[in-house]
Amino acid sequence: MTETRQRPRPTTTRVRSGSVTAAGASAAVARSRLAPEPSAPRRARPRHLRVVDPQLVKRQRRARRLLVGAGLLVLAGLFAMVAFHVELAEGQMSLQKVQQETAAEQQRYEASRLNVASLMSPQRIVDRAAALGLVTPADTILLPGGTEAKKHVKVDATKPWETAKPELAAQP
Repeated sequence: MTETRQRPRPTTTRVRSGSVTAAGASAAVARSRLAPEPSAPRRARPRHLRVVDPQLVKRQRRARRLLVGAGLLVLAGLFAMVAFHVELAEGQMSLQKVQQETAAEQQRYEASRLNVASLMSPQRIVDRAAALGLVTPADTILLPGGTEAKKHVKVDATKPWETAKPELAAQP
């Protein structure tokens, strides 16, 4: 068992003037701090327990779940939109790069065509031949096998093979 100590109560002595001694006054103040006087009736505290309707709880849970699910769907949709936008931006960047490369290659192609056309010009060939010391001959000799030998024979595809064969035999 534990012992409880009790404080000795200070005694108050009355003086002629009717005042209380210092020890008695401090004890009265201490006593008023420890136990306030019940001057006002206590109000009843509201009870923290209440009866809950099970159907209401189920509806609240269902509503909470639906709200959380809808929020998650919205977040997933936003994430999907951001991902789609990123893919679209990357595709656009690669498309721009390909377009720039295509434009550069087209310019290079046009420059090459111009160069080839200038190299193939008859005047350039004549000038180059003259620079190499070649001269134009006084008379021209045609060799056999020129344009005369390369006559094209038209063959009718509706003819049978035996009929078309003699016409084709002359060609190489």
